[in-house]
Amino acid sequence: MGMNTSAAWTASLTHEHLHRMDGKLDRLLDDVHELKVRVTGLEENYAVVSRRLDRIERDVERIKKRLGPRGGLRPHAATLATVVRSGHFLQRGLW
Repeated sequence: MGMNTSAAWTASLTHEHLHRMDGKLDRLLDDVHELKVRVTGLEENYAVVSRRLDRIERDVERIKKRLGPRGGLRPHAATLATVVRSGHFLQRGLW
């Protein structure tokens, strides 16, 4: 005994809907994979930027220490600044 026309139509329609849902699920899985790849790239870039900022922070702290507690140059740095401003190094051919 075969299926009646109504049952065959219902089975066909159900099969068509399941096929469409399967295609949509495949596209969704592809999108999720692409997003994971992109997020991984963002995380890696964040790590690089974070390391650079850490280095800059250490450099700034080192510069602050060299400037001293009042923000002025220490004697050896002040002497160098005076020589540079005076142009003395240019007269001696050091530049």
